[in-house]
Amino acid sequence: MEDGETSVSGYDTAWVGMVKDVNGGNGPQFPSCLEWIANNQLPDGSWGYAPLFLAYDRLLNTLACVVALTAWDLHTQKCHKGYHELGSCMLCTTPLSGPCYIKGAWQAHVREDGEL
Repeated sequence: MEDGETSVSGYDTAWVGMVKDVNGGNGPQFPSCLEWIANNQLPDGSWGYAPLFLAYDRLLNTLACVVALTAWDLHTQKCHKGYHELGSCMLCTTPLSGPCYIKGAWQAHVREDGEL
């Protein structure tokens, strides 16, 4: 990237997409943000930086994108797919109550002591 450029963030795009029309309409002020969200869902149902998997990146981006689409009652199937990915991929218990298994596209195993 060059100076002054930023990468696209599903999280930031989702928050901007939730802004209501400032002229008093019932729709979003920036509908192109919501279309970007709809067009950039990853095959597993999450949103985030596709070339590199970082769990916190996928979790925060996916949650924000699902909230934004749900807030405007748009792209219901994509919302369900994202919501399902959040639920199925982050099935986790704390190290104190037992091992943590992160499933799906988030393949990793955490030992009972909480270490990777």
